[in-house]
Amino acid sequence: ADGYVGDALAAQGAASDDPGLVVDPSAFAGQAASGLSLEDLLSIPAARAQQAIMTGLSPATAMQAGEGALRMYATTEVADAARTAAQVSMVTHRVGGYIREVGPFCCARCGILSGRWYRYSAGFARHP
Repeated sequence: ADGYVGDALAAQGAASDDPGLVVDPSAFAGQAASGLSLEDLLSIPAARAQQAIMTGLSPATAMQAGEGALRMYATTEVADAARTAAQVSMVTHRVGGYIREVGPFCCARCGILSGRWYRYSAGFARHP
């Protein structure tokens, strides 16, 4: 996060007001954004796959569904941890805010929110 924020500031020609603080990556490990332990969250797809098999779904289909859910949870949690660490780094670098950008395949709501300036501490409604 510190490297990303420092590089982003440098690329924009912005001075970094870096007090020498460093983001500790371990502070973002082990807990899901929902508040569950990461271990508990990542065990949900396996439990659901097992339950689906017990209700008559084929093992292959149940395992595919479980794998898809596990990939989604893992991807989302890594992105959430990175985003949160970047926000903390913005605070340590005394960055006041950011302009939200989106990718080419974003939903309509995210498209509307793109291009606006947000204070580093301002949240916006997110969706699953």
